[in-house]
Amino acid sequence: MSPNHLEHDLVLLISTLSHLKNRDQIKSTFLDAINSFWDGVTFEFVPEVNHSETIIPLATAHHTFGGIQPSGTSETLSEPDMALLRNGCRMVALILENRLQAEMLAGEKSHLEAQVDQQAQYLQEVATQLEHEIEGRKVSEQRYRDIFENATVAIFIHDAQNGTILDANQKTLELFGYDSLEALQAHTVGELSAGYPPYSQAEALHHIEQAKLKGVQRFEWLAKHRDGTLFWVEVELKFIVIDGNEWVMAFSREIDSQKKAELALQQSQRRLQSILDTVHMIVVTLDRTGNITYTNDYFLNLTGWSREEVIGQNWFDLVIPSEIRTGLETNVFQKMLESGDFPRHYTNEILTKSGERRMIYWNNTAVYDESLRITGVTSLGQDITLQHTATQQLKGLTTRLSLAVESANIGIWDFNLLTNELIWDDRMFQLYGIEPTTYSKTHEAWQNSVHPQDLDRVEQEVQDAIDTTRRLDTEFRIVHPNGDIRYIRAYAQVLQNDAGEPVRLVGINYDITARKQTEEALWIRNFAIESAITPIGLAHLDGTIFYVNDAFRRL
Repeated sequence: MSPNHLEHDLVLLISTLSHLKNRDQIKSTFLDAINSFWDGVTFEFVPEVNHSETIIPLATAHHTFGGIQPSGTSETLSEPDMALLRNGCRMVALILENRLQAEMLAGEKSHLEAQVDQQAQYLQEVATQLEHEIEGRKVSEQRYRDIFENATVAIFIHDAQNGTILDANQKTLELFGYDSLEALQAHTVGELSAGYPPYSQAEALHHIEQAKLKGVQRFEWLAKHRDGTLFWVEVELKFIVIDGNEWVMAFSREIDSQKKAELALQQSQRRLQSILDTVHMIVVTLDRTGNITYTNDYFLNLTGWSREEVIGQNWFDLVIPSEIRTGLETNVFQKMLESGDFPRHYTNEILTKSGERRMIYWNNTAVYDESLRITGVTSLGQDITLQHTATQQLKGLTTRLSLAVESANIGIWDFNLLTNELIWDDRMFQLYGIEPTTYSKTHEAWQNSVHPQDLDRVEQEVQDAIDTTRRLDTEFRIVHPNGDIRYIRAYAQVLQNDAGEPVRLVGINYDITARKQTEEALWIRNFAIESAITPIGLAHLDGTIFYVNDAFRRL
């Protein structure tokens, strides 16, 4: 598989894995996929990563999810392939980290929700009890303080007019790192917060005002510890009036780990989205009806459409040429949705906004919901218009060249100087009178067919051509297995690698026996005439003499 196809398939694979939720399924799908990318190379999952150079870790800066390594007697990958595989492993590790964070977040969220429900009920009871006790003076001040101080959440009491801290319980002091209420009260709400919008004094007073005007307010807030550390809290504000005094009670619960996990997950998702947005390929997602739900900037730049013009539009109606539209939509897309079986790779033309046709090589993957139902398809497309045009031209040229070579009875050969392998086409076997089944594909097999009197000379000419990278142009005789002797004309060109070293010799042979026989017959005739004792002269019809033999010249 070429590096370009590997890169395409890895990008497609990452896109597919990004839709999976289960980490074990992500790892097994990734392992199955890379085992299909290279012939002769098999990988296995390693749960523990040591310092072995053969293990490629699935790791991020914070987590390691095992690794993969070639198993058994697998062939070694090339460095470019290894680089692609390492990049793929890093991206899979990023997805696994996202899923781990999501799992942790889900577990914590479930636990926190249960706590929230429990504490909300408790807080409601506390708030009701406090109101009743304060308003009705049904219990003593000490009873109120016991309930207030023993609450499991941080409680502020603010002046509803200016936000001044009137009171706070022990949990509040612990949460913000203060030793006494007086030390806490020396600060404004803004000073106990991040201090910049939307977590400043002005926004805090706005929330207090909203609680007074509209009732209970719930929101997340970035607070500041006494040591300067910022942390997240979930706040509930409740407006109360006691003896004509307007107060706002603020119940605060720390959610720092949950919030940071959410932000980390969002950042990871943005990084993954950035990859899809900036990759130099078309990325498009369709829903089950064929409507476009997502496409990247590369597609928009290639086709001239704006995002507003394509999102929500039917893909087949918008960009697929009319002559292939029904076949693609009915025979490929709909059958794929129904059966889940669809071509992983597909090539077809699309239309740009201006009507220009572009040939696209697609890599397709299904999109699933939580119940593993196919909800659409995501496709990555490479613009191969130039390559397609060149291929069509090359096919025409190849056909014409094949006809020319066949009509001229020319044989083509390719000698690998590194492996000593000599490849012949069918015409070469006909020229040398050899059956393909008996041919060993080596330089020695050709040597065995060359006439012994010509072999040393031709071998030296071949070696000179390799050493000097000059074109080989020679003639020699060959001996067929039945003893027939034929004359061969050979041309060849030396091919070099990037370092300028000769690696292959590619050439042609064709039979010149008839020409050589004619040349020999002419030479014999000329020799007989020149050697004759009878004077011989040849003249044109106008009497002009154009040849005389030696006997004639001696007259």
